[in-house]
Amino acid sequence: MDKYLILVNESHPLGDDYIPEDLVDVMKMPPRHFYVFRSIQLDRQCFEAANRMFAQAEKDGLDAFILISGYRTRDYQTELYAGNKSGKVAKPGCSEHETGLAMDLDSPDGLDKKGPYYKWLVDNAADFGFILRYPAGRECVTHIPFEHWHWRYVGVEAAKEMKQKDLTLEEYTDPSIVRPDPYDLGFIFMSIYGHKMKGHWQEWPDIDLEELKKINPDTVGWVYMENTPINYPILYHEEYPEYYLCYNFSNEASVHGGVSMPRLPDDGIFILSAHHMKDVSMFMKLIEIKDKMTLDIHPEIYLNYEGTIYKATWFAALEKPYSEETLLPAGSGDEKRQLWLDKVKRISFLSNDIMPDVADKILICSTCNREHNGNLELYGVMKEEREH
Repeated sequence: MDKYLILVNESHPLGDDYIPEDLVDVMKMPPRHFYVFRSIQLDRQCFEAANRMFAQAEKDGLDAFILISGYRTRDYQTELYAGNKSGKVAKPGCSEHETGLAMDLDSPDGLDKKGPYYKWLVDNAADFGFILRYPAGRECVTHIPFEHWHWRYVGVEAAKEMKQKDLTLEEYTDPSIVRPDPYDLGFIFMSIYGHKMKGHWQEWPDIDLEELKKINPDTVGWVYMENTPINYPILYHEEYPEYYLCYNFSNEASVHGGVSMPRLPDDGIFILSAHHMKDVSMFMKLIEIKDKMTLDIHPEIYLNYEGTIYKATWFAALEKPYSEETLLPAGSGDEKRQLWLDKVKRISFLSNDIMPDVADKILICSTCNREHNGNLELYGVMKEEREH
């Protein structure tokens, strides 16, 4: 593949020995048509294209673009990642800055999204081979919040096609990626709240449940699984427990539905139900645990329930027909609870050494298992992480 179209993200990391060729120090490459205040390296072709772009911007009256970041070594990316707690720094090997093809830009107006510098880039960057790498509303595809300062060189032909067809680099390099359904909860919420996320799906997204409750009072929490599209509100309909398997957050009929809580966890057992969709939305990623026969592929899932954050670690997976009841009846005492936990471990097709105590809170995530005309259920031990 053309090196200028290399895809770098958490699913496509660079090799440990990757070092880009033909880097240039932009401070040693006059005449420059932009500002730079320290030694920054870029791929040579990327630099030359950027310099032509900023020269045209000068002619159009915008003569103060600032390059603030370019190539980063693996050691420097590792140092940044280790020292940053905001979640806004990519893991080593997963940052485009390690290719020398990415630029972080600034301008006198702070690259204000309503200002002339940003608007000029949006209108003209593709003509010089650059794309806005992480656009707003596309977080479901890129898994990274909107970054208006991050511009990536891909070559003129590719950049123009991506702009014309409104494609991200992920979609351009992998045509099998399905454009999110505009009614899909993941698409809706990443569009609304993506810019508030900590970034890179490394940490719990910064969700304001009280604001969500103003939109839909049935909101009781949020569920999130690292490096997957599972990043959704949890909905509880008191009168019709299965309502949100057929309706989305906006109360519109939807084949996607939502993540539904069929009953409140008064007994410390949290149950979440959702479909698994072919576009990998909702609980589709849970099926990978069955397909790959390991709980370790996605070992943990996070839950925000009414403001308290929990991390659940899977201890069992089981398949059951729709007609078979495996849940512990509400109000059961410790003895029945222990017998139930023992049974779950016994009938599971996947389990590990984790054995929950009767006092532990338990999370059950359930999704349809069409091959067996029933459900796939994953059981996890919940531990409180922190107050949100």
